[in-house]
Amino acid sequence: MILTVDIGNTNIKLGGFTDGELVFTACFSCEKSYTSDQYEYVLTQIFSQKNISPKEIECSIISSVVPPVSDTVKKALKNLTSKKVLTLCTGIKTGLFIKMENPSRLGSDFVCAAVGAMQITKAPCVVFDLGTAISVTAIDSSKALIGTAILPGLSSSVSSLWQNTAQLPMISLEQNTPLLGKNTQDSMRAGSLYGTACAIDGLFARYRQLLSDETQLILTGKDAHLVSKYCLSDFILDENLNLKGLYKICLKNM
Repeated sequence: MILTVDIGNTNIKLGGFTDGELVFTACFSCEKSYTSDQYEYVLTQIFSQKNISPKEIECSIISSVVPPVSDTVKKALKNLTSKKVLTLCTGIKTGLFIKMENPSRLGSDFVCAAVGAMQITKAPCVVFDLGTAISVTAIDSSKALIGTAILPGLSSSVSSLWQNTAQLPMISLEQNTPLLGKNTQDSMRAGSLYGTACAIDGLFARYRQLLSDETQLILTGKDAHLVSKYCLSDFILDENLNLKGLYKICLKNM
């Protein structure tokens, strides 16, 4: 088994691959204050719940947008598995051609998204990764990563409304929402969910003008299931896209 670990600002997502198949996933909170022992305990509990022995894991690979957590989780995995733990960073082989001003400074989440996209569809394509921030990755017809965009994530926008206004409450987004609300909560949901969906539709329309009418739209990330139902564009929904990209990269570096 190959273990993939995607460390985001809010959550850490695990994926276990056996013979190319994703056989389990798990998600838990990213705690910047945790020690390696605490993460080792969390991982042990997850492996136990999934009926997986750490001895089954031949190699692990980490992608992270939270550098201090990367080393802590890496140490925990080494203690648990006694096997190689790779980190997606400069020098690791990805098979991806990156057309950026400084490819070495490109976030690992963009790299995972691009490599993952090539496993499920054809180029050109654009990936919207809906997490704490929304990360956009564009791949042209030559399968090169040609550029990115970053905008506020859905949960970040909702939290900002709640924290920076006197009378707006914190809301849940896990329910169907009308286009126009009849109360404060529904009005906030309408603006947040439809607004994010419109941002995706609008940006994707411009990317298609830039790339090709054949460009595919891929949605991934923890909030993708919330927003996708409000998008008008045709899309591919794959919440495990980054894990698939990490798995492919791991195979190139074992």
